[in-house]
Amino acid sequence: LAVVRTLQLLLIYHGNLFAIGGLLWVSLLRQRQWADLPVIALCIGTAMVQIAHNKAWEAAVAHSSVVVPMLIWATSLVAIVLSVRFNDRVSRVIPGRLARNVGIATYPLYLINDLIGAVLLKGAYELTAHAGFALAFAMLVTCAFALSIAAFAEPPIKAVIGRAFDRLWRKQQ
Repeated sequence: LAVVRTLQLLLIYHGNLFAIGGLLWVSLLRQRQWADLPVIALCIGTAMVQIAHNKAWEAAVAHSSVVVPMLIWATSLVAIVLSVRFNDRVSRVIPGRLARNVGIATYPLYLINDLIGAVLLKGAYELTAHAGFALAFAMLVTCAFALSIAAFAEPPIKAVIGRAFDRLWRKQQ
C-alpha cells in the first residue's frame, strides 16, 4: 500500500498519459505518424488497462462499466489529435479567446477530474440514482470549473509569476 501511494505521489501512473501526449504532439508536428504509431499504440493500450484498473471502483459506485471512462478518454484523445491535425479549420470556427481557454483548461481539468469528478459523480448518483445523469452532471460541472480556472484564475496568477520572474531576471543581469 505504501509503495502504491508513493508511486501515485510521484505521478508514475500518469507518466504513460504524458508519454502519449508528447509522442502524439511530436508525431503530428513532424508528420511521421507511421513511424511513431507502434509506440503510441502500445502506450494507448497500457493506458486503457490502467484506466480500467483505476476506475473500476467508480464504475461500481455509478452502477456502470469501466468501458464508459475508457470511451470518454479515447474520445478525448481523438478530439485532441483532430484539433491539432486540423488546427487551421478549428481556429476559423472557434474564437481565439475561447480556444485559448479550452486549451489552458486541460491542465486544471487534469488536476481536478479525478477527485472532484468522482465526488460529484457519487453525490449526483446518490441524489438521483440515474447513472447517465450523474455522469453528465459530474462531467459538466468539472469542465465548467476547469474553464473558470483557465478564464479567471490563470491570467492574474500568470501575470504575478511573470512579473516576479522579470524582476529576478533583471537582478541577474
